[in-house]
Amino acid sequence: MNRVLSGVILAEKGRPAAFLRGIFDALEGLQREWNWLITDWECFPQTDRFRRLLTGEACWLSGGELDALVQEEDVQWIWGVFSAFRPGVKREEALRFLPRVRDNAPFWSAPPVIQHPLAEIELIACDSSAVLLLSRGEEPVRRFLRAFPAARPLAPGEEIAR
Repeated sequence: MNRVLSGVILAEKGRPAAFLRGIFDALEGLQREWNWLITDWECFPQTDRFRRLLTGEACWLSGGELDALVQEEDVQWIWGVFSAFRPGVKREEALRFLPRVRDNAPFWSAPPVIQHPLAEIELIACDSSAVLLLSRGEEPVRRFLRAFPAARPLAPGEEIAR
């Protein structure tokens, strides 16, 4: 498994956490620099365009495409793994491994790590009540913490309670 350089969790009782528009606003445009693989999702989009994209096991979008989609409809993600890749990583390479959050015992019983070996960041929506941001770089985490004061850094070795 891959090591995480930084990780944070946002989980506030009674407040859904998994809306990407606010998270992308916090990242201040960084999300547009990567390509995104979305896997293991559960959400209920209202637009036909959004529903058509979310068919099959995985969805591959450029950062610009995902950002535009989220600006069009800020759907609440109940579950989902959003893996971010540098532009040089090809879709076919990314699709060789599909990260999961539901029914993934190793994810819940060990300190969280970026699951996809080629990903730079993973955003993980957990049962619509929490979001994890795992990153190989510090800047996305700094921006996230600045925008979400209720978020907290994950402690080294911390397990995520389900």
